[in-house]
Amino acid sequence: MFRKLVSFLALCTLIFQSVCGEFQDFPFRNVSLSWDERVDDLVNRLAFDDIVLQLSHGGTQPGSGPAPAIPYLGINPYGWDTECLRGDVRAGPATSFPQALGLSATFSTNVIFRMAEATSIEVRAKFNDYSGKGEYGTKKGASCFSPVINIMRHPLWGRNQETYGEDPYLSGELARAFVHGLQGNHDRFIRTNAGCKHFSAHSGPENIPVSRLSFDAKVSDRDRKSVV
Repeated sequence: MFRKLVSFLALCTLIFQSVCGEFQDFPFRNVSLSWDERVDDLVNRLAFDDIVLQLSHGGTQPGSGPAPAIPYLGINPYGWDTECLRGDVRAGPATSFPQALGLSATFSTNVIFRMAEATSIEVRAKFNDYSGKGEYGTKKGASCFSPVINIMRHPLWGRNQETYGEDPYLSGELARAFVHGLQGNHDRFIRTNAGCKHFSAHSGPENIPVSRLSFDAKVSDRDRKSVV
């Protein structure tokens, strides 16, 4: 799993980063090689400390922020925490769409696809603009924390509006349309990349008795198999 996470972030780096001329001789910069060859070369060049910081939200900064640069490889900072569920609304002006629960009421994969496609075009345009000006802050990357594929199981959960509802089949079909719209249909490159969330048992507690971000979760096998 660790290797897969590192490889995924390395792939994002190869897809979305611009390259300085002095670093063009590294094999991972050679676009004629396969993705596997380029990712393997890049990962094998990373120091362990760099890997840790790339996997840490915000790197060495307090709170959120971009993964730090790796100067000896010519890699710029990269923000991989863009929110795209209903438009790129947290990184400056953008088209704002209804919440996911409202969109699911259309029962239309075409609506979800077109919304995600429009969102991804704006995400990519803003990423190109921000990175072109050397701005790498939080929410300014092209990697999206979307869609939410949790099933709405309890009306009192505070994030029901982010889901596609209580039906697993409908949620799955709408999520698939969202991912395809967001990433595009190019046979080699993606416009933006989707990140389906959340992990099992992420859905609570919010602050009862402590924050879900810091409590010691002990999930029984029964609960783990029956909740998302």
